[in-house]
Amino acid sequence: MKPKTQTEAVLMLLKKKKKVNILTVFKATGSMSLAERIRDLRNKGHKIKATPVTFKTRFGTTGRYNNYSLK
Repeated sequence: MKPKTQTEAVLMLLKKKKKVNILTVFKATGSMSLAERIRDLRNKGHKIKATPVTFKTRFGTTGRYNNYSLK
């Protein structure tokens, strides 16, 4: 079944891949607004866990993003 909206696509990815982040969602859907889609899903009653990931950039600064998964 092909998703009709980006929100449906993100939910399908969460069910299929078990965890997603901005890069996996962008590659799969072209959407760069993952936080908005997660908010939409939470507002619809889906229980979604955010796991923060911290990393060092090539410039020596610290970067952050979240991995999202269904609870």
